[in-house]
Amino acid sequence: MATRTVKSDSGNDLKLQNNGGTGSVTITDAGDLTIDSPADIVLDAEGADVTLKDGGTTYGTLKQVSGDLVIQPTTSKQIILNEDGGAAALTTDTDG
Repeated sequence: MATRTVKSDSGNDLKLQNNGGTGSVTITDAGDLTIDSPADIVLDAEGADVTLKDGGTTYGTLKQVSGDLVIQPTTSKQIILNEDGGAAALTTDTDG
Protein backbone atom coordinates (compact mmCIF):
# COMPACT_ATOMS: atom_id res chain seq x y z
CA MET A 1 0.00 0.00 0.00
CA ALA A 2 1.26 3.49 -0.84
CA THR A 3 2.29 5.86 1.91
CA ARG A 4 0.54 9.22 1.93
CA THR A 5 1.99 12.02 4.01
CA VAL A 6 1.49 15.67 4.80
CA LYS A 7 4.59 17.07 6.42
CA SER A 8 6.99 19.94 6.54
CA ASP A 9 10.55 19.38 5.40
CA SER A 10 13.76 20.73 6.91
CA GLY A 11 13.08 24.14 5.33
CA ASN A 12 9.53 24.13 6.80
CA ASP A 13 8.05 23.68 3.30
CA LEU A 14 4.72 21.83 3.22
CA LYS A 15 4.88 18.58 1.24
CA LEU A 16 1.94 16.49 -0.01
CA GLN A 17 3.29 13.12 -1.09
CA ASN A 18 1.88 9.89 -2.52
CA ASN A 19 4.96 7.68 -2.21
CA GLY A 20 5.14 4.53 -4.29
CA GLY A 21 1.52 4.35 -5.37
CA THR A 22 -0.12 4.69 -8.74
CA GLY A 23 -2.87 6.94 -7.38
CA SER A 24 -2.95 10.69 -7.39
CA VAL A 25 -3.18 13.58 -4.96
CA THR A 26 -6.48 15.49 -5.22
CA ILE A 27 -7.31 18.78 -3.53
CA THR A 28 -11.02 19.54 -3.39
CA ASP A 29 -12.45 22.88 -2.29
CA ALA A 30 -16.05 24.14 -2.35
CA GLY A 31 -14.94 27.68 -3.21
CA ASP A 32 -12.09 29.27 -5.11
CA LEU A 33 -8.68 27.66 -4.67
CA THR A 34 -5.88 30.20 -4.47
CA ILE A 35 -2.21 29.40 -4.79
CA ASP A 36 -0.33 32.48 -3.68
CA SER A 37 3.44 32.61 -3.74
CA PRO A 38 5.89 35.48 -3.27
CA ALA A 39 8.09 33.66 -5.80
CA ASP A 40 7.36 31.53 -8.90
CA ILE A 41 4.60 28.91 -9.25
CA VAL A 42 5.92 25.80 -10.99
CA LEU A 43 3.88 23.10 -12.73
CA ASP A 44 6.13 20.10 -13.38
CA ALA A 45 4.34 17.33 -15.30
CA GLU A 46 6.65 14.39 -15.97
CA GLY A 47 4.14 13.17 -18.59
CA ALA A 48 4.58 16.53 -20.45
CA ASP A 49 0.83 17.43 -20.39
CA VAL A 50 -1.02 19.89 -18.17
CA THR A 51 -4.73 19.18 -18.62
CA LEU A 52 -7.28 22.01 -18.36
CA LYS A 53 -10.79 21.06 -17.20
CA ASP A 54 -14.06 22.80 -16.41
CA GLY A 55 -16.61 20.83 -14.39
CA GLY A 56 -14.63 17.64 -15.00
CA THR A 57 -14.65 18.07 -18.79
CA THR A 58 -11.30 18.53 -20.50
CA TYR A 59 -11.21 21.53 -22.82
CA GLY A 60 -7.50 21.74 -23.57
CA THR A 61 -3.93 20.87 -22.73
CA LEU A 62 -0.62 22.60 -22.40
CA LYS A 63 2.16 20.26 -23.46
CA GLN A 64 5.80 20.10 -24.36
CA VAL A 65 6.65 18.53 -27.70
CA SER A 66 10.31 18.46 -28.80
CA GLY A 67 11.00 21.52 -26.65
CA ASP A 68 8.05 23.51 -28.04
CA LEU A 69 5.08 24.73 -25.98
CA VAL A 70 1.89 23.40 -27.54
CA ILE A 71 -1.51 24.83 -26.58
CA GLN A 72 -4.12 22.36 -27.78
CA PRO A 73 -7.91 22.51 -27.42
CA THR A 74 -9.67 19.13 -27.26
CA THR A 75 -12.27 20.06 -29.87
CA SER A 76 -12.22 22.19 -33.00
CA LYS A 77 -12.51 25.45 -31.12
CA GLN A 78 -10.70 28.75 -31.26
CA ILE A 79 -7.78 29.82 -29.12
CA ILE A 80 -8.35 33.46 -28.17
CA LEU A 81 -5.76 35.78 -26.63
CA ASN A 82 -7.43 38.78 -24.99
CA GLU A 83 -6.01 42.21 -24.33
CA ASP A 84 -6.06 43.49 -20.75
CA GLY A 85 -9.51 45.06 -21.32
CA GLY A 86 -10.96 41.67 -22.29
CA ALA A 87 -11.41 42.22 -26.04
CA ALA A 88 -9.97 39.60 -28.39
CA ALA A 89 -6.52 40.67 -29.63
CA LEU A 90 -5.69 37.44 -31.51
CA THR A 91 -7.97 34.54 -32.49
CA THR A 92 -6.72 31.30 -33.99
CA ASP A 93 -9.25 28.94 -35.56
CA THR A 94 -8.24 25.32 -34.85
CA ASP A 95 -10.87 23.78 -37.13
CA GLY A 96 -8.30 22.38 -39.60
